[in-house]
Amino acid sequence: MASPGSSFIIVGAGVFGLSTAIHLQHRGFKNVTIFDKQDYHKSAYSPFDGGDSASADSHKVIRSAYGPNKPLQDLANRAIGTWKQWNADSGVELFSHSGWARVTDIGRPQDVDIATFNTLKLVGLGDTQYFLNNDEDLKRARQQGWYGPRFDQFNRRERGLPLDGVFDANAGMVQADLACKYALQLAKSGGATTIFGPGQGEFTEFIRAENEPDRVIGIKTKDGKEHRADYVIVAAGPYTPQIVPELQSFVTATAGNFIFVKVPEHVRHRYEADVFPTWAWNYSGNSESGGLTGFPVDRHGNLKISYRSPKWTNPVASTSQEALISIPVTIEEIASHGGPPLSPLEETKAFIKENLPELVGEEITLAKMCWYTDTVDLQFVMDRVPSTEGLVVVTGGSGHGFKFLPVLGEYVVDVLEGKSNEYTQLWKWRTPSAEDIARIQTNTTSDERNWHKQPLASAENLKW
Repeated sequence: MASPGSSFIIVGAGVFGLSTAIHLQHRGFKNVTIFDKQDYHKSAYSPFDGGDSASADSHKVIRSAYGPNKPLQDLANRAIGTWKQWNADSGVELFSHSGWARVTDIGRPQDVDIATFNTLKLVGLGDTQYFLNNDEDLKRARQQGWYGPRFDQFNRRERGLPLDGVFDANAGMVQADLACKYALQLAKSGGATTIFGPGQGEFTEFIRAENEPDRVIGIKTKDGKEHRADYVIVAAGPYTPQIVPELQSFVTATAGNFIFVKVPEHVRHRYEADVFPTWAWNYSGNSESGGLTGFPVDRHGNLKISYRSPKWTNPVASTSQEALISIPVTIEEIASHGGPPLSPLEETKAFIKENLPELVGEEITLAKMCWYTDTVDLQFVMDRVPSTEGLVVVTGGSGHGFKFLPVLGEYVVDVLEGKSNEYTQLWKWRTPSAEDIARIQTNTTSDERNWHKQPLASAENLKW
């Protein structure tokens, strides 16, 4: 078990790695070094300045709406409390408590919204959910100051279009790049060393103890240097299954898409968070059929819309198993291949034409793929690697990990200290069933998901 003098290498400076570093320091561990092949000091986690990861983004949803999943709901509510504290500590509005509109055109709320209401009600938060076609809820929203444009931010009722769903007043959004930058600042101020950039920050292999091949004692980086520590914690997002092949049967890389549209200055006031909150369109609670998600205008004047259905894959041969695996693709590789898939861009344009017509024809500033790490059950993996001493994995964000940035690392340290609780048990190493393995393999090899086999978006497609 980790002791006060233990040293730690963290591979990956995204949400999971940053949170781990911060909580190691909270527990008194000071010898922490974070590696990443991306130079986050240079990009500051901005997707517009070279940031190429799920953590490097403009906005993320912060919510505790988890249907009947009370453990994640409770943890998300605790994270929201810490996000508010980080606002005060940083002097920056990292987290905006502006609500989340989950909007549908199917004539009723989604099943996940009803389940979320019932679960939140158990912890006294049922009154934070306002059903958009419930007269009592709308009356309560007016009394409490929530009602207004945010209850129909696409102006559908006035245009005679169907509208239903929920406004979630317990949710909001975070400025993702600023949040990661602040978390990195916290880690460094606590004494963490950072080694970033191609070559010096890029993992190539583990160093194993002489005569003890099942014991990891450090890593080698692409510049040929060796770095040693008592524990190596791999938190490298979608690259983690490549680094730790034992994960490949139940953890895989998949991609969604981000589209950014420039909002003209003279109408930006209509897209600010207080009137145009974070929203989801036909959100089912399942990332396989979750529709679109969008955000208010950011500080640079961009409105972001994300698309994650279906999840794209990039199948390649595995070096450790017969089955194919999906691995992430960099921005440069995508550009050289021809661009990201076309369908998300076309669907986003169609959505804008129906729901945000005044933005039709405005500049599409960026269309990019965003690679995540999915597990078969969408739960995280946070545990020691079986039969390998000194090696820990923290992975499986599955598109919903960012909100837990302020609190997630606490449970990584619990694993290191040998403490068992609800969350270390929930996220422990698991053996996938034959059905799980078959499902990952089917998804990985599906022509419908293989991004190489999709019509791709060229620069011309960014035009209207």
